[in-house]
Amino acid sequence: VRTLAPIVLVNWTSEEGYRFSPSMIGAAGAMGVLPEAGVLDARAMDDGERYGDALARTGWAGTADPSALRRAAAYFEAHIE
Repeated sequence: VRTLAPIVLVNWTSEEGYRFSPSMIGAAGAMGVLPEAGVLDARAMDDGERYGDALARTGWAGTADPSALRRAAAYFEAHIE
């Protein structure tokens, strides 16, 4: 399928806010609602682990700049169960 614009798929982490608060913390950091440094320094509610450390420990830290997503012409969030 050819599209008129590039399509980017994103897998957010901690959107339910189970361990790290507030919910949707990954998306909020990437979209500039919360400062990225504050997101990475957020502490888990159960054991105090830092969000940035949890991402690194699980292999989800990545190298892409999440703020690049702010240039998207459109944004659609779907929940697949």
